[in-house]
Amino acid sequence: MRQWRKPVELSPLETWRIPNSAGVYVLLEDAAKLGSVLKIAPARSLRETFERELAPDLAAPAQPRAMMYF
Repeated sequence: MRQWRKPVELSPLETWRIPNSAGVYVLLEDAAKLGSVLKIAPARSLRETFERELAPDLAAPAQPRAMMYF
C-alpha cells in the first residue's frame, strides 16, 4: 500500500532520499506544519522536481522549505 512520506527538508544533502519515480508531491512552507501547503502537483520524476525546487523563485510570495510525496 502506498502512503505519504514524512516531509523532507529542501536541501541538496537530502536529494538521495527522494525516489526517481513518478508520484504526487506537496510543497510545504514549514516541514513541522503539515497545513502550510504551497502546492500539490503530479511529477514524472520526484527527484527532478525536488532538485528544481532547490533553486528559489524570488517572484513567489512564499518559499517552500520541505516536500512530501506519495
